Amino acid sequence: MRQRKMTFDGLVWARPSPIAHRGAQEFLVRDASHFLPCKDVNETNHLQRAYNLLLHPLRNIPSPKLWTCSQLPYTYHWIRGELTFVVHDLHKIYGDTVRLTPNRVAFAHPDAWQQIRENGKDPVWYHMSRLNILGADRKNHSRVLRTLASGFSAKAIQAQEGLLAGYVDLFISQLKKLAPATHDGGGGVVDLSAWLSFFAFDIIADLSFGESPFNCLANGVYHPWVYTWLAGGGGDGQKKIGLDQQLEYALAQVKKRLEDPDGLRDEKRKANGRDKVIAFIGAMTTTSNSNPREMTEHEIAANAMLLVTAGSETATTALACAVYYIASISQVQKRLAEEYMLAVLDEAMRRMPPVPRNMPRVVGAKGGDAICGWYLQYGTVLDIWPWAINHLENNFTKAYDFIPERWLDVDEFEGVRFNKDRYGASQPFSVGPRNCISKNLAYLEMRMVLARLVWNFDLELFGEEAKKFPDCKGYAVWIKRRLYIELKPVLRD
Repeated sequence: MRQRKMTFDGLVWARPSPIAHRGAQEFLVRDASHFLPCKDVNETNHLQRAYNLLLHPLRNIPSPKLWTCSQLPYTYHWIRGELTFVVHDLHKIYGDTVRLTPNRVAFAHPDAWQQIRENGKDPVWYHMSRLNILGADRKNHSRVLRTLASGFSAKAIQAQEGLLAGYVDLFISQLKKLAPATHDGGGGVVDLSAWLSFFAFDIIADLSFGESPFNCLANGVYHPWVYTWLAGGGGDGQKKIGLDQQLEYALAQVKKRLEDPDGLRDEKRKANGRDKVIAFIGAMTTTSNSNPREMTEHEIAANAMLLVTAGSETATTALACAVYYIASISQVQKRLAEEYMLAVLDEAMRRMPPVPRNMPRVVGAKGGDAICGWYLQYGTVLDIWPWAINHLENNFTKAYDFIPERWLDVDEFEGVRFNKDRYGASQPFSVGPRNCISKNLAYLEMRMVLARLVWNFDLELFGEEAKKFPDCKGYAVWIKRRLYIELKPVLRD
C-alpha cells in the first residue's frame, strides 16, 4: 500500500493513498486510515501522551485514559467493525460527552445533532465525496440541492409511485416463485436481506439513471456495480469492479443523457407510462434559457452514484431490520397490517440506523465552539454514533427492546411507560436544512414494499443464522448477515 505522510496532533501519520482502495473498501477504511502510524513515529512518545492527558484543551472531557492519550484504541475497534458498540459502552460509563481520541469527541444528547450541524465537515472523511451533495461545502451544497430539488418534489414523488409499484410487483412475483404455496401451508426459505437489496438498488438506479441497468430482481443476483459496494455481501465469488469502472459507467449514463436529452422518453417509456417520471439524472441535466445546467459531468455522475448507494442502503437496512423483528415477534406481525406501519419502520431505524455512524464535523470557528455545555477548540472532530445513542436507556425506555408503540401517540404500552423527552436522539435522516433529500421517497418505498410483503406472506425466522442478523459489523455502512426467512403464502379470497 502506498502511503503519504500527514501531521495530526503534532505527530506524523501515514494516510493510505486514495488509489489504494477501491469501491466499498475505500468507504469502509476511510475513517480509520488517517490514524495509522508511520514507521518513523514513536507511539511511546511520553511527552506527547502526557500533553494529551494533562494539558490538551480537551483534557477535562470524560474518557478512558488510553483513548485520551492515543488514536490506537479508536482505530483498533473501527477496523474490527465494533466501534459503534464500544462507543455505546463508553457513553454508558462516562455520560453524554466522551473523548474518543486526543482530538475527537462523541455526543449522545439529542441537542448535539443541531449544534454539531452548525460546524463544517471533516475534510478527511468527506474528501472522496467533495463532488457530490454529501461532501459539498455550504455554497456548493445549495447549488446541487437546487438542481436536484425537482426530482424529489411532491409532484415528482407522486409521478414515481407507478414506477415503484412495478418494482414491488416484480419483487413479490419473484418471492412467490421461490416460495410457492403448498398443500400443508408451507412455502420456501429466502434470504430477504439480499432480495430487499435487489429491490432497493433496482429502484434507485432506475430513478437515478433514468433506466434500469442492474436488473438484480429479474436475475436474482447482484450486478457487479452493486456488489462492489457491499464489501462482501451477496454471495461468495461474485465479480467485483473497480471504483474507476463504476465512475466510468455513471459518466456514460450522463453523457448519453446530455447527447440526447429526450432519448429516455422513447415510445417504450411512454407506453409504460414512465415518460412522466422525473429521473434524478433528468433533474441534473435538463436545461433551458431560464434554467442553465449548474453541474459538471463529473458532479452529475458523482451525485448519481451517491443517490444509488446511499438511497438503496437506507431502505435495505430499515426494511431488513423491520422484517427481522416482524418475523421474530408475532404480535408485531399481527398488528402491522392493522395500524402502525410507520411506527414499525421508525423503530427499525432506531434499532438499526441506516448509517452506523454520523458523518463527522469539525469545529470551524477560530475561537472554538460550545457543544452541549463543553468548550471545544478549533479543529476538534465532532461525532455522533446513532446506534450507540439509540440504545442508551436515558434516551429510550427499554432501549434494547423492539417496541413500535413508543412512536405512537401513547405514553404507555403493556406496563412500559415511555419518557419521550429525548426521542430526538434518533435521527436516521439527519437534521436541519442539509438532511437527507430522499426522506419522503424512502418512506414511500419502504411502506409500499412492506405492506405488500406482509399481505402476501407470513414471515418466520429460519435457522440459527437468521437469529444472529442484528449482530452485524458496523463501518460507514452495516455489513449485514444473511436473513433467512420462511415465507408462507397467505391465501386470500
